[in-house]
Amino acid sequence: LAQDDRNDLGQVVQTVWTNTDGGDFNNPAGWGSMVLSSLTADVGGGGTTDAVNPVVSAFTIAPTVLSVESSITANYTVTDNVALQRVELWRAPQGTNCTDTTKTGCVWNQVTSANITGTTRTGTFTSTLTAAGTFYYGLHAVDTSGNTGYEQTSIRVTANSVPTPPPPPSMGCGDGSCDGSETCSTCPSDCGVCPSGQLPIIPGAAGFGTLTRAAYGGGSNPTVHRVTNLNASGSGSLQECVAASGPRICVFEVSGTIRITSDLAIRNPYITIAGQTAPNPGIMIRGAALAVASHDVLVQHIRVRAGDAVEGPSKDNRDSLKIDNDAGNTYNVVIDHCSFSWSVDENASVWHPGLHDVSFINSILSEALHIADHPSYPAGTSHSMGFIVGSGINRVTVAYSLLAHNNERNIRLSDGSAAEEINNVVYNWGSRAVDTEGDINVIGNHFIAGQNTDMSRTSIYLRSSAARVYTRDNINAPAGNASSPVGTISIPNSCILPSGEVLDYVLGYTGARPASRDRVDNRIMNELRDRTGGFKNTVAEAGGWENLTVNNRSLTTPTNPHGDSDGDGYTNLEEWLHNYSSQAEGGLSNACGR
Repeated sequence: LAQDDRNDLGQVVQTVWTNTDGGDFNNPAGWGSMVLSSLTADVGGGGTTDAVNPVVSAFTIAPTVLSVESSITANYTVTDNVALQRVELWRAPQGTNCTDTTKTGCVWNQVTSANITGTTRTGTFTSTLTAAGTFYYGLHAVDTSGNTGYEQTSIRVTANSVPTPPPPPSMGCGDGSCDGSETCSTCPSDCGVCPSGQLPIIPGAAGFGTLTRAAYGGGSNPTVHRVTNLNASGSGSLQECVAASGPRICVFEVSGTIRITSDLAIRNPYITIAGQTAPNPGIMIRGAALAVASHDVLVQHIRVRAGDAVEGPSKDNRDSLKIDNDAGNTYNVVIDHCSFSWSVDENASVWHPGLHDVSFINSILSEALHIADHPSYPAGTSHSMGFIVGSGINRVTVAYSLLAHNNERNIRLSDGSAAEEINNVVYNWGSRAVDTEGDINVIGNHFIAGQNTDMSRTSIYLRSSAARVYTRDNINAPAGNASSPVGTISIPNSCILPSGEVLDYVLGYTGARPASRDRVDNRIMNELRDRTGGFKNTVAEAGGWENLTVNNRSLTTPTNPHGDSDGDGYTNLEEWLHNYSSQAEGGLSNACGR
């Protein structure tokens, strides 16, 4: 005899009872000695039917804190003794008797489901949070006999409202006078709209090279290339757009991982790579570097992780980002809201004399592999390096970014070069953080020691007597040897945050798609917040490769893409891209309040 009930989670539980009184079902004494049978129930004629519930052996969700209109990714593994039929994702809003400790009052609703087969299945669901609040997610696995298995513990997810952007940091902006700390991009109400060609490529962006027009800088309107697959090359691939000539914009109608075994090289100028246009969870390039060897380049919302696989570029130069002047015409390069990890040489390098005007902003450089068989060094030697600027390079900005779990070169500046390091967080460096032979302005940064930091060494190291360092308002950094800036500071005072505000800014706004970070970036940010984590020798030690969900969507560009309907200096197509950026960034403002 079977009885269906619901437990305190609202789940259906079937109990099968057997009477022990010789079949006399009217004898109360017989029912008084009922025995639970959890495996089979009598079916007419003495046959049996499957009564064993499927098992949810793994159920995880990331991220668990995000902004409204962002997506979570739920990963699961389910098994059954006979045959699986369906898996379902459920959600309940937090409320009375629906809390972390009790679920008796939860109102569960099915979010999505998928038909499955076999006895074991691993898969992924993606769900977009359209309302603010705290929710609990659960997973149901159903077999072909109708038995249902449930997650062991529901998972709490919090969706935050997109905050109203704060007003621009005020140095008198709005008083009608364009003073020395204001510009047309940071305070147009006082300074007026920037003349044509003088708008920063991203509203409110500051840093060397940010006045590039990128795809609009070539004298003709750009072509839109649609990336429709994750192939390493060929029609519809990112490589096809990158290798094309002429002004162009790469937009993405697919999400997931692009696996490459040689560097993805940009050799033709006037290009915008708009990773923010991809559906969640976005794009990751795996196996080699994004290599920039041209001018007027903008790259946004892309993850690149070179890794330690046997197949791929030589490990003595396996970076995740290369900006290289080997052809003699690399300048005006902007890397914004990107994430670079797991290199064997450096996470990022800017190389060859004559290169100039580069901005690396709002981005993450993390976990350059520590002891990863770099062939130029003896076995067992550390080579975990963050960001290097080679000799004879001028006007490099590293700003509003996170450099975490890199032993050295956070950043490293070679002789005859000049750079600025402004409003960054440097976390858990090892033997050296800032390391310079050249001229560098170090302003408003927050240096945070971690478990691998050698506290006997200073966070700013002058490698030669010719090095000049100007410092101002840094946390946990010594004074430099220059009493005034060593060269031009590209970022106006109105866009330089006080050092005490930089940590919160980086935690909320930095890296690829900060409103819905992937597993790696989310972990790195949690380690920064909790002061945990350390160097990694291998990709496997860092948790292995994430299998980003492949999603597709068609993009509709503006009907008059190259016009300027609102007269603000940006084309309708550029503003369309800016809107996708705002979504990927959770609607938050950059340091210039835009």
